Amino acid sequence: MNIIYLECVRRSFPSLQYLSLAPCKKITDKGLQYLGTGRGCHKLICLDLSGCIQALVKCQQIMSVVFLDSPHLSDPTFKAPECKLIKVRIEGNDQISDLSFKLISKCCPYIRLIHIACCQMKDVGLKMISQLKCIHVLSVVDCLWYYIAPIFLCHQLTYLNLRHSENITDAGIEALGNMSSLMSTDISAINISDMGLRVLGCHGKIKQLSLAECKNFSDTGIQEYCKGTKHLEYCHISNCSQLTDEAVKYLAFYCHRLASVSLACCPKMTETCIQYLATACLYLHFLDVSGCINLTDKALKCLWKGQKQLILKMLYCRNITKQAALKYTAKLEKQEYNDADPPARLRYGRGGKPSPKNTSQTLTKQTPPNEE
Repeated sequence: MNIIYLECVRRSFPSLQYLSLAPCKKITDKGLQYLGTGRGCHKLICLDLSGCIQALVKCQQIMSVVFLDSPHLSDPTFKAPECKLIKVRIEGNDQISDLSFKLISKCCPYIRLIHIACCQMKDVGLKMISQLKCIHVLSVVDCLWYYIAPIFLCHQLTYLNLRHSENITDAGIEALGNMSSLMSTDISAINISDMGLRVLGCHGKIKQLSLAECKNFSDTGIQEYCKGTKHLEYCHISNCSQLTDEAVKYLAFYCHRLASVSLACCPKMTETCIQYLATACLYLHFLDVSGCINLTDKALKCLWKGQKQLILKMLYCRNITKQAALKYTAKLEKQEYNDADPPARLRYGRGGKPSPKNTSQTLTKQTPPNEE
């Protein structure tokens, strides 16, 4: 791609704001300079350079950039004079190091959103990010760092994603409990224990919490967390096979504002947990019980009288019959159902494997627009 093509884009779309060049590996610095000077697409605010290897230094007017699967991207990419960048997404790059985040903190003082996944960022890089005064959203997924205390300095941070940061322990979680601005956090697949949940619950203001794939806490940890919060609206504890109905009891009776709950792949759950939710959570709008193999038709009876606006997902619920699904979910806004055995990857089918006989019946229902 050269300037001629970019000129055609400029003429055809004079008000263009979002442009993806992924993965235009032949675009040169001249093309980027053409965009960056404002001569081409002067209203451009978001540029996707996924798969490209060129520098960002030429595009000082861009406010949002995306680098996905750009293995040749390196630290000098972010060595530029002060720019207007406010959003950056980087995934799948082992060349980016802590130096990049030092440059970002120096050259992009107005940045509000950073998403980093599968990169080589360590503790020093996180410390550099903490110097950004305007950061609201920070997503650091599957990176090599241990110490998250510097995040405490991000006084405007409202969303934090630490998914698959397996080196994080309860000691790191303590820092989150002191962040008054934090409203949403995803700490899926980390080594948090009951003690860590108790400390996090002291925060009290978190509305959205994801603990999917965390194996080191118990029902008691959920109890300790819920005691300290009244604002929780979104709680996903999917793939936590150690949890039982007791965990849901604490959620339901402490957190009356719950609107979205995922219990997917929690095989110890029974219809009792559904009864807790149906009784106490009057604002529940989404419920995922896929893979809860002990649920029976009785579970649906609990939802029959109310919850008409509920979106219910119940895949791999082999003990719920099609007849019950049709009868008791007819008034729901939307539902997904089948009675297939759970896939082998979930490791708790009959004998640890799916049954040779698979009588799968799939049923998806959407309320028509004109149906009350």
